Amino acid sequence: PLKQFRDGITFVATVAPHEVVSGAPSTLVIEYKNETRDILENPKLHLSFPKYFLLQSLSYNGTNIDNHTISLSTIPVGGTGTIHIRGVVFGDVGGKQIFGSTLTFTHGTTEKLQDQKSDTYIFSPAHSTLSLELSLPDRAIASQTMTGIITYKNTGTIDLREIRIKPEWPKGFTFQDASAQIQNNEFLLTNLKAGAQGEIHFKGKLGDVPKELPFIFHPSFVFGKDRYSQESLAKTIPILPAQIQLSLSTDATSLIPGKETTFKIHYKHIGDEPLQNISFGVTSRNPFFTKRETFTQALKTLKPGEEGDVSITVPIRSQVSVNDLTSYQNIRVRANAIARYVRDSRADEQLSSSSQDTETPLTTPFVIDSFARYTSPEGDQLGRGPLPPRSGQKTSYWVFWNVHGTTNTINNAVIEGTLPGNVSLSGRQTSSQDSGVVFDEATRKVSWKIEAIPPTFDPQTPVFSTAFEVIVTPTTSQIGSSAALIKDILFKGTDTFTNTPLSSSLSSITTYLPNDSMASGKGLVK
Repeated sequence: PLKQFRDGITFVATVAPHEVVSGAPSTLVIEYKNETRDILENPKLHLSFPKYFLLQSLSYNGTNIDNHTISLSTIPVGGTGTIHIRGVVFGDVGGKQIFGSTLTFTHGTTEKLQDQKSDTYIFSPAHSTLSLELSLPDRAIASQTMTGIITYKNTGTIDLREIRIKPEWPKGFTFQDASAQIQNNEFLLTNLKAGAQGEIHFKGKLGDVPKELPFIFHPSFVFGKDRYSQESLAKTIPILPAQIQLSLSTDATSLIPGKETTFKIHYKHIGDEPLQNISFGVTSRNPFFTKRETFTQALKTLKPGEEGDVSITVPIRSQVSVNDLTSYQNIRVRANAIARYVRDSRADEQLSSSSQDTETPLTTPFVIDSFARYTSPEGDQLGRGPLPPRSGQKTSYWVFWNVHGTTNTINNAVIEGTLPGNVSLSGRQTSSQDSGVVFDEATRKVSWKIEAIPPTFDPQTPVFSTAFEVIVTPTTSQIGSSAALIKDILFKGTDTFTNTPLSSSLSSITTYLPNDSMASGKGLVK
């Protein structure tokens, strides 16, 4: 082809550091040179970037520029210039990322001619700022449950908005559960901050599997409908034939927060050689289990064909943190049995087998706040009368009852307490729902009945509450001590998810109010 005038204008592009990393800042340096015989007048350089390229800075001959179209100085014959483009490339690892430049100019001594020179620069990300590691057992047992852990980290300086990790499960492995959010059969991570890291725990059941099991995970950066493949993660583990068959059961119809549950493990040796040092345990990732694993040392030896039962008692937490749960209502607690042992032929190699998961419904935890105040937490006065309370004189307080922290609906709930003979209701009260408290003159019981309390564990759910004013007239016999405002306080209801009766006795409320700004230290009757 005929040589064109524009062919005398050269562009050279380099990148620093020496390789582009997807998700990390890089600097593209474009150097140009006028090797024609004419001066290039009114030169303008327009730059184009790959989609989702995050531009951080742009400079021309050391001067910062804030526009993709750069007005250059007149370029003399032999003149040169340098453009620095710094930004973050989000692209396929091993794929093409195309940058472009177009230089427009006029030249000529007698007749001014317009022309342009375009060029493209292709770079391929070699690595990714998303670091993945896969932790699997040294070997797995056929026909058993196995677990694995994906450890992920954003090694770059830029937050990653959305990451999807597509599992390629091996043949014979049935995925059961994972600690990550799952969408369209992919693990979904959002807003992974620079330097942040975490783990995805996954679990599955091994069926009829080959001697080796390959696990492969394909991560991608996602921007709307566009996605860019990052470095895949792969690991293969060997498979051993099953040795012990396990099943887990419990006689409990539900797990009761704050109490213990006994699980029964049935075991049977289905292998072909004796086993030693067999321990059995119950495992669960549910935060209501006080321990993830509860083990007992049960057998020194187990011969092929032998079977039996082991019982293990597991304490259930009365409360957990909101951050520990991903579901806030009608919780079913998954657990499975596990056995650890060694074979006679390989006493230095510990093996394990596990059962299928069992699911047991959880009876709702609940929190009942029962207290009195003379002033609000903000310091506003609620009560009236002398502080400390005085014998023969009236002092009023407000009593508060709150119900929260529930994971199931509670029907026919009631909180009730008994007023002492020297305490009366003023009639002033407030309630978040239903009709508030009622008073029975004959029994002197104050009752707050709630037809249904829905799950309130979710922080976005309002607390069920009532408050009412009581007036105490202390007697001479109470001088020097705190006076009771309401006693024999009891909460009752029925969990509709597990059909379990609920009840809780609460402490009496007195004029001793250590957390009240005005009443603190003024609870003893004068």
